[in-house]
Amino acid sequence: SLQAGWEPLPGAEREVAGIVDDLPGLDIDIRTGIAATESAFVEHAGGRDLIHFATHGEFPENDAVDLHRIVLAAEGNHDGLLNAEEIRRTDLSAAQLVVLSICDGALVRFGPGDEPLGLLPAFFAAGVTNIVAPLWEIGDVAATEWMCAFYRDLLDLGPARAVQRACLERIRAGAQVRDL
Repeated sequence: SLQAGWEPLPGAEREVAGIVDDLPGLDIDIRTGIAATESAFVEHAGGRDLIHFATHGEFPENDAVDLHRIVLAAEGNHDGLLNAEEIRRTDLSAAQLVVLSICDGALVRFGPGDEPLGLLPAFFAAGVTNIVAPLWEIGDVAATEWMCAFYRDLLDLGPARAVQRACLERIRAGAQVRDL
């Protein structure tokens, strides 16, 4: 359950269900709706090989160091906004892959010393090996279709080749590049 003011993403639950079908035999901990909270991330993400977010993000220009964030469900003392700073402080060194099914999820801004700021650098600083995320807005249905195509090949081909195959599959199905 997203916070007020955010458009629902009905495809996100279909996306997660499709992912589970394509990763048989793996230990998967799914958090959707009100269970997808900041504290659940902090408590359960460490030690995971793969972390997937299917939600909204915020990317203000005025504070890319701390305020680029992932929108989760609020609970108790947590506002439901997982900031880049909170990600950097989390040990994600076991994660071989983080997938941000979030519009503009790969957006990076540069600080005064040309250092990269945003979610991607925060995840890398937390120890993540690979990240897959869009550089632009993507519709809920298009994201679901692309993610399902990606995960179908992930275990057999690895992240880079699975991205390539998902893009080719979606283009052959008539999708525009902006929908990949």
